[in-house]
Amino acid sequence: MLIGLLCFALSSLAVPFSGYGWHDQQRIAQLLLLVIACGVVLFSRLVLGGRFVWLLLLILALGLVSAALAEFPIWAMREWALQAGLIILSLLLAHLLVHESRQWAVIYLAASVGGVLVVQFFVGYAAAFLSGIRILDAFTLFSGFSNPRFLGQFQVMLIPLLAGVTLHQWGRRSGWAALVAAVLVGQWCIAYALGGRGLVLGVLIASSSLLLLGVRFFRFWGLQLFAALMGLLLYWLLFVVVPEWLEMVPASSGVLRSGLSAREILWGRAWELASANPWIGVGPMHFSARANPVAAHPHQMLLQWASEWGVPVAVLVLALMVWGVGLSARFLRHQHQSVSEIDVALWVALLGCLVLAQVDGVFVMPYTQTWMAVLVGMALARWSSCRSSSGPQSYLIMCVSLLALGVLAHVLMTDALALPENLQRFFDLYAYAGRPRFWSQGWIAGQ
Repeated sequence: MLIGLLCFALSSLAVPFSGYGWHDQQRIAQLLLLVIACGVVLFSRLVLGGRFVWLLLLILALGLVSAALAEFPIWAMREWALQAGLIILSLLLAHLLVHESRQWAVIYLAASVGGVLVVQFFVGYAAAFLSGIRILDAFTLFSGFSNPRFLGQFQVMLIPLLAGVTLHQWGRRSGWAALVAAVLVGQWCIAYALGGRGLVLGVLIASSSLLLLGVRFFRFWGLQLFAALMGLLLYWLLFVVVPEWLEMVPASSGVLRSGLSAREILWGRAWELASANPWIGVGPMHFSARANPVAAHPHQMLLQWASEWGVPVAVLVLALMVWGVGLSARFLRHQHQSVSEIDVALWVALLGCLVLAQVDGVFVMPYTQTWMAVLVGMALARWSSCRSSSGPQSYLIMCVSLLALGVLAHVLMTDALALPENLQRFFDLYAYAGRPRFWSQGWIAGQ
């Protein structure tokens, strides 16, 4: 299972196969990981149980009804199976990551990916001078993602994890602390260069919330603020001072830009769909059933659930979010002896994700979805007192795993192998622009 997670994590670093983009490669890696997770659960029954799991099962049951009545039930079932697989992955990892050494292994894996991404970015920066091209377009310097916003979604989790690793190594008086801190500053610099407004807001809000939980978290908040300021200084030197000194056009960051970037169009459309279909929605993934000029998802988590799965599901999702935030806040406030750098990093990463999800597709893109499921599983392992599922709950989880396994395996055997040809055929028949959702061509009508 952990080997599967390693292969998935590297899907943002390995060069995409011919005919496949970053988004599709990461989706395929995600589906493979979820198939493995569902298979492990079916054969081992190592899955977390508890009262909150009944809410998850209720959400999936309502989603099945919505998918059955949707305009394109096959595509709706793919989205349902994807969400079910992510839930199974979290519940499975809540069992497998009980030991803190395994938790650190996963965090160090994420930090290593972040380090390679920083190296790739600054190698590209140096190449802009060494090659003689001398064009500092930040959007061409980053790698591993088809859109800089997708990298920002990963950074909102990665940056707190890097801060946690830095403090962990600092406490050991290890020289690795300086190296990880340098990666942290580099990630902040990349965030400014790519104009990630939601990322900066999400991380700073989540980090500042620590001060409400106790003054003992001031060190983590101070490190994050210092890294953010050092990253800003590095961005100013590399993308403003150096270009002006060499009489190049300075690169402009979009962090301070205003406006909703056409999100009001998406939110209005999602609200219309939710209002017209309040009980079961239009069907999972069905916001992308009709093309629009902006995006194939609403860029707002609750509106997405309400419009596609129904308002009752959106309320249940909100209830689970409130329960999770309350559970983690109580742990951080009262378990003084048990709290470690992992807990603080998880709090900031997950809360930052929830903030960013109000304006971005955190719950849509494969790399972000999967890492968030991994961190949720780790948080459950540390903060929840629930035990293994048993009785009716266990059998229902087995049924969900079996159904999700069947659907996702079918997608891998049918779509994945012929994806380049299918996408090209779609573009030849329709004039729609590509907007990533399940695959890089996000519209499901006509496929």
